[in-house]
Amino acid sequence: MSSLLRRRPFTPRAWSLLIFLLLLLLLLLTSPSLPPLHQVVVNFRHISELEHHGINRTDLNKLMEAGYCTVEAITHATLRKLTDIKVSS
Repeated sequence: MSSLLRRRPFTPRAWSLLIFLLLLLLLLLTSPSLPPLHQVVVNFRHISELEHHGINRTDLNKLMEAGYCTVEAITHATLRKLTDIKVSS
């Protein structure tokens, strides 16, 4: 018999790789799919919501003039940048 027609048995490493790939395929097929990108909702809170929590309207206007239009923008700003904005005390 020709050596090309004779098959060699799988090595233990090949078996473990095959089992890993099958388990990965099974995991991908049974996991819930992610929502499409057009259904992802991002919530940005406008800076005017801070007025309900005791921040003066004039201070909010100064923050908006400085470029901070959302609450998330303020939370990501550095302390140094926020202290450069002159607000009432």
